Amino acid sequence: MDVTTFDVTTCAQGEDAVELATRAASAGTPFQAIVLDVRMPPGISGVEAGRRIRKLDPQVPILIVSGYSDVPVREIREQIPPEEKLLCFRKPLRLTTLATTIAKILAR
Repeated sequence: MDVTTFDVTTCAQGEDAVELATRAASAGTPFQAIVLDVRMPPGISGVEAGRRIRKLDPQVPILIVSGYSDVPVREIREQIPPEEKLLCFRKPLRLTTLATTIAKILAR
């Protein structure tokens, strides 16, 4: 069995995600990939957090996950360019799918 391990930093709020990404970048250890849910209440959405993080690091891969269909993928792609650094997934999402995707991103 192929086992992939990651160091994971978690948070529950969009503002916290932006703050953690800012601190990591300032420390010279930017995140290699970021996973955000579209909905991260209360506060800013995952899309807004992704937009702000993208300004900090234009090259970080961002994976957006959502169980809702009210935010079109096209709109997310417009707000968090470049498209080749953004992946969108619908829930339910298998953890193995997420892990495999992240492993492929990090192998590039």
